[in-house]
Formats: sequence, structure tokens, C-alpha cells
Amino acid sequence: GGTGARPAVRPVLKHGVPHLDAARGLLLAHRARHARDAGYAALVLRHRPPLYLPLDERPGAHLARNRGDLGGRLDGYFASGVYPGVPRDAASDAADDETVRQTTEGPRCCRFAPDQSGHVVSAYAPRCSPQKPSEPFAIECWALLAEGGDGTNRIALMTGRGALSVLTTNDWCFTMFCGTAEVSVRGPKANVGAWVHCS
Repeated sequence: GGTGARPAVRPVLKHGVPHLDAARGLLLAHRARHARDAGYAALVLRHRPPLYLPLDERPGAHLARNRGDLGGRLDGYFASGVYPGVPRDAASDAADDETVRQTTEGPRCCRFAPDQSGHVVSAYAPRCSPQKPSEPFAIECWALLAEGGDGTNRIALMTGRGALSVLTTNDWCFTMFCGTAEVSVRGPKANVGAWVHCS
């Protein structure tokens, strides 16, 4: 019996997942990544920081754009040894210059070449780095230690009031400058290839 009509066949991938379901999954993952990144930036900007450098510029960029309250007055520039446009999810494998030069979509970061003392230079602003010890300030950043460099002191961030670094013992440390005195607060161990939130 039957009508003789051929049954409807849905196109499938080799692993058996229907195309539509696979596409929905990819779209959902893309939306989740976008929401995560946009949500973090919105959270930072809600606190109205004077200086906010996401360091997500494209390969070949020379300017680190400030998205904080003070805008272009605190734009920084990349000194030699800074490679912008590195895919964030591959930051620990970005030592190859070919990888650095590729234009990629999605979250990006900067690689700072340890043998070239790469750094970002920005103008001084009292709101970012007040000179009186009684005036408060805050620093927050994400950092990834891509290489070991055991036995060396690696500075990730420095202002006129303090420095965030990885010590020779491979501990994260924030050092505050108070006149001729220095006060250091040690943090967790620095794990090579792992992003860490420092604040």
C-alpha cells in the first residue's frame, strides 16, 4: 500500500547532526561570545574609568584607543615590540609573526615581545595616578604569561604610583610606590598560557 510518495529526507552532516541544528548551535555560540565580551566592556564602562584600553586593535595599528571617560586625551601608542591583533583564544601560541599578521575576526589582544621591551605609552592624568599617597586609585587588567622567563622580573603594567609584575619567583605582584618606600602585595602563581584577572 501507501501513496508512493518519497519520504522527506533532511540533509545531514557526516556525523549525523542535521545542518539546521548545527547552524543553530554555531549561532548560539557566537551570540554567547559576543554577549560575554560586550557585557564585560559595559561593566567596565559603567564605573566610568578615566582610562580603559581594551588593546583589541587590528594588526598593524599604532594607536591604543582609550574608551574611558577621558577619551582621546589618553590614547596610547604602541612602542616597538608590541603586536596588536593577536587572536585572544590563541594568545599563548602567538609567537609566530605570521600568526600575528593575520587579520582575524573575534576577540583580539596584544602580544608584548619580551626581547624588545614592548610597551604602550599614554599621557599622564592625575585621575589615573594621583601623586598623593592619601588619594585612592585602582588598576585592573587581564594578562597572559605566554613564556616562562624564570629568574626575570616581568612588568605587565606601570604607572607613577605602582607596578603590576611577575616576580622572579613566578608570583604575580603589585608594588605601590610611596615616596622612597615601596609596598608589595603578592598574588597567585603565574601559570604560563593561562589568562588571569589582576585587580
